[in-house]
Amino acid sequence: MLRKFSIRQIITVVVVVSMLVLGWFVMTSSYADANRQLAHMNVRLFTEQLSNLSLEIKRDLYQGETNAVQRMVALSSASETVDFISLVDAEGKVLYASHFDWLHQPVERVIPGIDTAALAQVIRQHQVYTRLDEAQTRIQIFFPVDLASQGFHGVLVARFNYTRQAQMLLHKQQVNAAYAVLMVVFLAGMVVLILDRFVSRPLQQVEALVHRIERDEPISDIKVTATKEVSSLAQALVDMHRALSESRRKLKKAYTLLDHVMTYVPDLIYYQDKQ
Repeated sequence: MLRKFSIRQIITVVVVVSMLVLGWFVMTSSYADANRQLAHMNVRLFTEQLSNLSLEIKRDLYQGETNAVQRMVALSSASETVDFISLVDAEGKVLYASHFDWLHQPVERVIPGIDTAALAQVIRQHQVYTRLDEAQTRIQIFFPVDLASQGFHGVLVARFNYTRQAQMLLHKQQVNAAYAVLMVVFLAGMVVLILDRFVSRPLQQVEALVHRIERDEPISDIKVTATKEVSSLAQALVDMHRALSESRRKLKKAYTLLDHVMTYVPDLIYYQDKQ
């Protein structure tokens, strides 16, 4: 099957396929790493945002400004990266929320699929709980809000998204992929030119040289611009042709002498017999 293709075609295909596979692997790995770093960076940013919000809520609750708490929660939710923010008490009731129809409702009713076990654990252990969904580019965070002086224990339940950032990252990756494909095409063209200049064309010259040797044509020194091995092969063929030509010349001379001998020996024998 390989006999149907030239060495230039085979090497070009191997180089292009290898570069595409390697480029795909490198870009996929780099995109996965960049996406993971983006996700963890947003986790830190959103957690810090909730931390600042919890401080504001504690201050307003301590001062008895409950309306200010609702206003603060609503303002903190006014961003395309925020799906919702709610302050839930220890009994699981929504006290303040970015959606007004959620107020005084059980949290599991207004937020389907919420992890109530994790919510209870946050209230009990006063630790931050984070769940990252890289496929959906969403981050859910439970942040404890405790005000011991008021006997209040609650949790900020929030869900954020970094969809736009992920889309920008994907777009950048697609642009890089386009540049990589153009680079592969350019390098493939360079490989074709180099192979044609230093491999295919010299091999064609060597093949033509072999045919000239078959026809016993006179051959002087030739110069094949190629790699050291191909040039050495061409010169070896020329040297072999010279040696064969010299051997043929000597054999022809010897045959001529032998022919003369075979022609005159009978006459010499006859002459000697006559004597």
